[in-house]
Amino acid sequence: GHQPRGATRDIQPPGLSDANVLVSVWFCLLRILRCVLWQVDSLPAGDMFIKAASQGDINPTNDLSRMGGLVSYLTREAPVSPADQEPVPVQPPPPFKGVVVDSAAAALKREHITEVLNIALSLYSLKVVNSVRQIQSMFQALAGSLQGLEEVERRITRGPDTTPAAANTSAGGAAAAAPAAPATEAAEDVGATYLQEARNFLRQDILANVRCGRLLEATFYSGWRLEALLSCAIWVAHALLAAAQRGSLISYLPNCYMEFIMDTLLAYRKADAPFARPCELQDHGLDGMVSLLVTLLNDGRICNPDVKEALLACTSSLLESRDFIAVFERNSVACQRLVPTAVAMFDSRLWHPVSTILLRFTRGVGMGAMDESEASSPSSGSAQAVAQGCSKFRSLLQQHLQPDSPGFKSFMNRLFNTVNWAVTDFTVAVSEIYDMRSSVSAGRRVMVDDQQQARKALIMFRLTCNLLHLTEFLAVDVPAAFLSPACRLNMSRLLEIVPFVLSHFTTGSDARRLNELLSQRSGARPAGSGLLGPGVRLERHSLADQVSKPAALAPLVGALVALWRADSAAGSEAADPLRPSFVRCLADVVDERVRQQLDYALTINWRAAFPKSLTLDQDVEALQRLCTEVDALRKPTKDKSPARGAAATSATGVDAGSVPAGEGDDPPEELLDPITMTLMTDPVLLPDSGVTLDRSTIERHLLTQTTDPFSRRELSLDMVKPDEATRARVHAYLQARTQ
Repeated sequence: GHQPRGATRDIQPPGLSDANVLVSVWFCLLRILRCVLWQVDSLPAGDMFIKAASQGDINPTNDLSRMGGLVSYLTREAPVSPADQEPVPVQPPPPFKGVVVDSAAAALKREHITEVLNIALSLYSLKVVNSVRQIQSMFQALAGSLQGLEEVERRITRGPDTTPAAANTSAGGAAAAAPAAPATEAAEDVGATYLQEARNFLRQDILANVRCGRLLEATFYSGWRLEALLSCAIWVAHALLAAAQRGSLISYLPNCYMEFIMDTLLAYRKADAPFARPCELQDHGLDGMVSLLVTLLNDGRICNPDVKEALLACTSSLLESRDFIAVFERNSVACQRLVPTAVAMFDSRLWHPVSTILLRFTRGVGMGAMDESEASSPSSGSAQAVAQGCSKFRSLLQQHLQPDSPGFKSFMNRLFNTVNWAVTDFTVAVSEIYDMRSSVSAGRRVMVDDQQQARKALIMFRLTCNLLHLTEFLAVDVPAAFLSPACRLNMSRLLEIVPFVLSHFTTGSDARRLNELLSQRSGARPAGSGLLGPGVRLERHSLADQVSKPAALAPLVGALVALWRADSAAGSEAADPLRPSFVRCLADVVDERVRQQLDYALTINWRAAFPKSLTLDQDVEALQRLCTEVDALRKPTKDKSPARGAAATSATGVDAGSVPAGEGDDPPEELLDPITMTLMTDPVLLPDSGVTLDRSTIERHLLTQTTDPFSRRELSLDMVKPDEATRARVHAYLQARTQ
């Protein structure tokens, strides 16, 4: 048949939409803007992004996604006043040294420069950004392949491992045991073949990633290109920082403007030999880029979740660099807003990237931390090497998380909830891995699922360690967050976490699967795994190599030791009998099972886990002394002499004999909280139901609900009243118990 004439009518001539051509055009525009952009002192954002919205598809800018959402939504819900649509004044930074204005740049009129900039950033969003992100993904894949190849070579050198016994167990029992030797030899042959295939596959993958990654890196960042990118990104950052002061104007700006700034910052941070260090560029415009990141980090006008997550990821990555930490510490906006913003953003959606930023501030604190000289040495690990550089933000975080500061209670509630969730999800992932490795089935699907669950378990384990480290930071730097009478709720929730974490990382039924997995060596893959391919890769280490019990238990032990030291120094129980000491509170939740788990923590080889810590021996010794004091308080008191009652009467004015005795050392039932069944220390009366319970219990209830738990009527914390009669009886009971 004859082909219709209109079949190729809308096809563009060859070359017009080719990616290489568009990237070349992008570099031409970038070279021109590098020379002239510093001459521009305003950005007509209103004309470019608001008034152009009425042109619809005629203006290609309307196809770009905006930071505040769809254009139709913005024009209806976030109108901009005519005054805010005026050109935004920009204070352009001076040009870099050696920049010469060529003929093409000189011929460009000043009023057209911002239009050329908009075209260049549109091209960046359409074609260039994919190649830039590809560089990052290639080098991430390269790092994984190098680690995998190292592991393959290690396994080939030492010979194939035997597969776990549970994987070879079948329902046949004795029948399956007869051909054990041939099955083992077959498994070893399959394992050796698998390792050879893995080595060839990884070598090819490494060569491809190195070749393509270095080629793209040279294309986009070599020579004048990185300096030109940074020069344009600095100008755009200053323009956006000024636009952020214009109501909802910032919502109309395309995402590509912010993406260009963040991609340039990350490329500059990871450059092997940048043309200038960050401290040299701070007064050259880099300070404005940092101010923009911090300003927009939790800006309600930015509704695009991808932009929010990218802002957090960029900030976290920059804080890994010692040079950029110095830039952040000298930035007034960062010192004023970064810590409060990070604390406010620690919620159910962004807890993972935010916890990473908070961890940057608190590293170097607590059990197992290196001393200052080690942390400052160039040979130390990067995580600890930058710890001392965050001392300023650590101090700011300490000041912000005081018990009387706004948002403190909600932050602590989210922290405890997330710790419980992370430990639970880690245990679920470990159970899934255990069940899959205990199954007789094997194949590519099982192998992929096993790797996915192992990665999930590792992510949740790291998150658990990070969150427990935040808890330890509070215990070390802000002990009042747990020991203050107004923070009884935090103390009770911490003492709930202690046995929960211990049960999953020491001994007992909850830790059984993890202990068995950690006892296995990283061996060859099961038979039937086939060739490596997409979705299947050899992990560098087994779960035992990546999950460390000391890493999870150290912050928990450090928090207990820090609170014990702070409380012993304050002498809380001697000063106020209604405020029991930390040791007594801990003794109330330590039963025989928890005590055995604390003994397990004492037997850990802590020095092997933290070889460079100078305070480790003192911390372990303090844990031993803490356990001794807990044991002393857990012993039943047999002294029932009349002198106890007389002493309590003289001290409190309430006859101890009028306080009903419980069984043994247990408090009487009427002094127990009706919900938690623990002794009340600050009894309050609910106005509607008339029930007396502890203040910490009703505070925890009101974090999620605003009703009386017994009558379901509306209730707020300021409506409850102290129950002085019950308080006096509790006081008398505590006096009698301590004498």
